[in-house]
Amino acid sequence: MVAVLCVLSYLAGASTRAAVPHDVPPQPACDETTAQESRGSRSAANERPTAAVPAPQAALRCPPPPDVSTRLHPSDTIVAAADALPDLLATWDAGVAETLFDDIELGALEQQLAWMHARVGRCGPPAPMGNATASSGRFAYVCEHGVVEASFAASDPSATSVARMRAGVRDAAPPAPVSAAGDTFAALIDDWNPDTFDAQFSDHFREKLGEGMPDFARSLRDKLGACALGPVDLASSTGAVFVLDCDNGRRTMVVNLDEDQRIGGLKVVPLRRDPRD
Repeated sequence: MVAVLCVLSYLAGASTRAAVPHDVPPQPACDETTAQESRGSRSAANERPTAAVPAPQAALRCPPPPDVSTRLHPSDTIVAAADALPDLLATWDAGVAETLFDDIELGALEQQLAWMHARVGRCGPPAPMGNATASSGRFAYVCEHGVVEASFAASDPSATSVARMRAGVRDAAPPAPVSAAGDTFAALIDDWNPDTFDAQFSDHFREKLGEGMPDFARSLRDKLGACALGPVDLASSTGAVFVLDCDNGRRTMVVNLDEDQRIGGLKVVPLRRDPRD
């Protein structure tokens, strides 16, 4: 895993049991005025469409969308895992899970799926959300009481099992420790405290990224101003994707907890989706 300051992101030690989807699809490089004029006329795959009158075609200076025929499609392994998720959510089957997933702690996965099922009920079939490759795919599931998003990845296109799954419930309240962890880092952006960092972040995170974290928090403060935890985008039993509300804009913040309820994964990226829209 890597720390990428150019996109204001840090990620360390996030396990499959704690992960929630946080992919941010690349956006076309458009003229800012044009983008504002045409907002709502098209939506990224993971955004809710909004009603708006498109700008005249002559005024658009954004590159045309890519030809869908050139997009990669997930392997049969990825599709099989995506298709199986609604049944696993409704009724856990360790035998089925063992055939689908590799190197994923099944007990933790069972707990996470049970947490999601308790909030959304029965889910329908997967709908692709874009950003697919031959060895990964991202899907949305419309459920009785909400929406689940999940991403699946295999080690390579020919793999016969899934090596990583991230899933979360859209707009759901995460467990209190997850929200508290989000508040903790928002406070550290405003006022870095090494004692708080040592107490609230996992040993693995601190060993891997601790040296650069004060500068990272300072860079966020310089760019964004004071920040506070905003609405929840996605939530799981051990992590969440939040909107980070700051003086100078909003960002997406991903927080995942380890087994000891300490922050084991953290990422701050451009706004993925605003739950208030």
